[in-house]
Amino acid sequence: MRRSSSSETVIKAYSIPIHPDEFLLKFIEDYHELAKTVLEEILNTERFTKVERKQLRDKLLEEWEYASHYIDSAINQMLGLVKSYKRKLKKGKKASKPRLRKKFVYVKSTLITLNGPVLSVRITRKG
Repeated sequence: MRRSSSSETVIKAYSIPIHPDEFLLKFIEDYHELAKTVLEEILNTERFTKVERKQLRDKLLEEWEYASHYIDSAINQMLGLVKSYKRKLKKGKKASKPRLRKKFVYVKSTLITLNGPVLSVRITRKG
């Protein structure tokens, strides 16, 4: 949880146990593979500019059957990992090349709705 000065902001993260079906398990696996692909692309690029980012996003969207937010999310998360890694290297600190071990999915709050006791997370594209 993070708090700021006068205009107080509270950010909370929850881990909610679920009983996934085959669709959800496939989605989590697909996101994991997407994130690994993004990580490799960013690591293999000397400078990851806005142009490279847009090209990567467009390329990944061609085959992606889920909401496009998840591609943006994977790019942002992996970019953060690589920046941290490169910052450590630049400072001369020991750093191992980033890699993904655990499977995870980051979900933007705009994809979440709460209807009474039911929390819904949009996974696929609208339409």
